Amino acid sequence: MNKLRPLVADQGALVLVVNALFVSGKDLLERLTALCADGYLTVETRLDAPDDVVGLKPVEVKWPADPAPFNSPSKMVLLRAKRKDGRV
Repeated sequence: MNKLRPLVADQGALVLVVNALFVSGKDLLERLTALCADGYLTVETRLDAPDDVVGLKPVEVKWPADPAPFNSPSKMVLLRAKRKDGRV
């Protein structure tokens, strides 16, 4: 993430997709909170996979790690970038 951040314009967006079955949604959000602590990235929104893409109702599946608050192990987050130099 730190290698990508300099490539993004001020107020630009990064879409993070984590397809890790063994990473819980809670753990991912905690790591993102730490990553965003310096103020140059902020979590704008969590993106849920559409139900027809997931293919299974959450009550029917027992994932290796709880993806909550995401609806599937494909955890997606929209991050907003801020640059010191304001470059667009």
